[in-house]
Amino acid sequence: MILLNTLPLFVEAQWTYQHVPTSPTSLGSIAFVDTAYGWIATNHGIFHSTDGGQSWTFQDSISAFKLFFFGYNQCWAISSPNVRHTFDGGTTWNNVSLAPFTDSIWIIHDASFVDSTHGWLVVEKWSRSTMLLRTIDGGLTWAAESSPQGGSHAFNLCSFVDSVHGWMTGRPITRLYRTTNGGITWDSVGDRIGYYQMLGLQFVSARVGWLATDGPVISSAMLKTTDGGETWQNLLYLQCTSYDPSFYFLDTAIGWVANFTCANNATNLHRTTDGGTTWINYTFDSVFIPRAIYFADKQHGWITGLDSTLLHATSGGVVTSVDEGGLAMPSGFVLRQNYPNPFNPTTQFNYALPEDSHVMLKVFNVLGQEVATVVDEFQSVSYKAVNFDGSRLPSGLYFYRLQAGKFLDTKKMLLVR
Repeated sequence: MILLNTLPLFVEAQWTYQHVPTSPTSLGSIAFVDTAYGWIATNHGIFHSTDGGQSWTFQDSISAFKLFFFGYNQCWAISSPNVRHTFDGGTTWNNVSLAPFTDSIWIIHDASFVDSTHGWLVVEKWSRSTMLLRTIDGGLTWAAESSPQGGSHAFNLCSFVDSVHGWMTGRPITRLYRTTNGGITWDSVGDRIGYYQMLGLQFVSARVGWLATDGPVISSAMLKTTDGGETWQNLLYLQCTSYDPSFYFLDTAIGWVANFTCANNATNLHRTTDGGTTWINYTFDSVFIPRAIYFADKQHGWITGLDSTLLHATSGGVVTSVDEGGLAMPSGFVLRQNYPNPFNPTTQFNYALPEDSHVMLKVFNVLGQEVATVVDEFQSVSYKAVNFDGSRLPSGLYFYRLQAGKFLDTKKMLLVR
C-alpha cells in the first residue's frame, strides 16, 4: 500500500533544552496541568515549575516513577514500594498508608488514577503474586481486588479511564484483561495478541486504547484498539528498539511516540493527529534514551531522558514554520533517509519539492533492476511523504531514487524479515 501525504514531515521542530537543579542523572515522569504549571520526577526527588519548565524548585525527595495531578493542588507520587500525596501543590507531601497490606508489598509495578479519589496500584507481593489495590476515598483506605489469572506475578501494567473501566496486562502476557466494575472482576478480552511482551498501556476512552509491544529482532510496535480491546491494529512499527518506547496520547486522535533506534543510533519522535492513520516522523539532533513524554495540549509538551535530558516543545514537537499564510514551503529539493530503516515490511519516504515538478520515485534491487514504482506524477510545491509496503519483496538491500526535474538523488535501505 502506498499513501501519499502532503504535510511537512521533516521541518525542524522547536525543541529547547531545559535544566533541572542538582543535575539529576535520570529524569522520569513529568506532568503539567497547563502550559506553565507542572512537576517532574527525578532520581533526586520531585521538582516543581510555574513557568513551563524554564526554572524548577525542589519539593520532595521521593524518587517517583509516576505522577498524577488533578488541578493545581492534588498529586499522587508513585514510588516503590511507597506512595506520597500532596493537597497543596507540593508544598507538603505525606506518606500514604497502604495498610493492612504494607508488610506484604514487595514492588509497586504500575498505578492509575482517574480523579482525586479513585486510584489503583498493581503491586507484587513477597510471594511473587500480583495484587490490585483500589481506593475510592483518596487513599484513606485501600481494598484488595481480584487480579486476572489468580494474581499471576506477570501482571505489571494497568490503565483506567473512569471509576469502572480498566485494563491489565504484563510483559510475558499475550492477552489483555478488562474490568467494568472497578477491578472487582476481570475477563479476558479479544484474541491472543501475537507479540512477545507488553511494554506500555494507555486507554483514552472506554473503547480507544494503545498498547506498546515487544516484537522479534529487538523491534517494537504500537497497537490500537477502537472496541475496548476486542481487536488490535498495528499502526506504527518501530524497528531496532533496544529500549522501551515512551508514548502519550492527548485524546483519541492526537498522540506522540518517542523511541531510541539502535540501527542508526538515533532518537526519533512520531506524532499522529488522526488516531494513528498517518504519522509525522522527526529525528532529534541529539541522542538520548526517552523516558517519558507529556503534552499539556496539542502544542506544548515535554520529553525526558534517562541521561537527564529535558526538552520542551511549543509547536507540537515536529513543525515550527507556520504563519498566517499556512505552512512554510521548502527552499530546495531534499530526499531524506527512509524511516524506519531497516524496515519490515513498511517504511516511509520523505522528500521536499521547492517547485512544481514531475516526480518519479522508484525502488531498485542490488542488481539495478526496478522492483517498484512508488510515484510517477506531476506534483506541486510541498513536503511529501510516501508509505511503502515491501511485503512482496525478499529480504535484502535496496535503493530508492527520486527524480524531480533536474534533481536526482539515490539512497539505500535494508528490508529485514
